[in-house]
Amino acid sequence: MIDDHRSISRVVSLFRRISAVVFGLGGLVFLLIGIVQLSNQAWGGVTGTVQTCTVATTEATPKSRARNVHTCVVAWDAGGQERTHTLELPAHLAAPGCPVDLRVKGDRAALAMPLGKAAIPAVIGLALVVFATVQFVRARRAKTFRGGVTVIGSR
Repeated sequence: MIDDHRSISRVVSLFRRISAVVFGLGGLVFLLIGIVQLSNQAWGGVTGTVQTCTVATTEATPKSRARNVHTCVVAWDAGGQERTHTLELPAHLAAPGCPVDLRVKGDRAALAMPLGKAAIPAVIGLALVVFATVQFVRARRAKTFRGGVTVIGSR
């Protein structure tokens, strides 16, 4: 009976450690994306104009439908010099001549968005990293009682 408890606790501990690594890495990716989006929103704001667009259709999978990706060249004026950058735009902005609010830094540009929307990936990433940390700590803190039996879920 004691050996059964030990093997179960080892499996649970291993599962917690693996889930901590998976959720932690996923959280770091989301956190990085969120930080990049938030830092882009700190760039200077300008209004650009859509020059040309191409539409590519993604393949449908059993779990998702096909979608159109609009890749557009956007131009803006930077101190009397016209600059251009290629961006993926939502369908309602992907028409030549359409004005687009941008955040620009040098030759780079990003679509302007509300700070709350830009922060969503960072918040999700932070939550996943915290969850992963808790899982890792719980996997290491399993308490041992009489006979060396690890009690699952104890503190």
